[in-house]
Amino acid sequence: MSPGPAPGLLDDLAAALAAERSALLQRDAEALRAACAAKNECLHRLVQVDDAHFVPGPHAEQLAALADLNRANGELIARRRRDAEWALSRLGRSVSAPAYQASGTLDATTGSRDLALA
Repeated sequence: MSPGPAPGLLDDLAAALAAERSALLQRDAEALRAACAAKNECLHRLVQVDDAHFVPGPHAEQLAALADLNRANGELIARRRRDAEWALSRLGRSVSAPAYQASGTLDATTGSRDLALA
């Protein structure tokens, strides 16, 4: 493991989370893809950092704030998904169980899903 966080790593993660939030609010799929890629890269780099460099101190506080922002983005994603499912149900379409389980693993029993027909 590396000895500490790369300069600006937490700032990069904060910027990626802010970009993700902005893309979600603007419903900009391309910006959302880019923000998620940047977030995932930051998280990958963060995993490489020794935990001892984050606790206790300012890193722990900053990480807690970033975790809160990530949770808020996740809640917005869940809300948008429920809205889309509700709208599709009014159009006579239903959505089966999600493709991923709560643990983040792929649900092998899930079949194909028609979300809309042309």
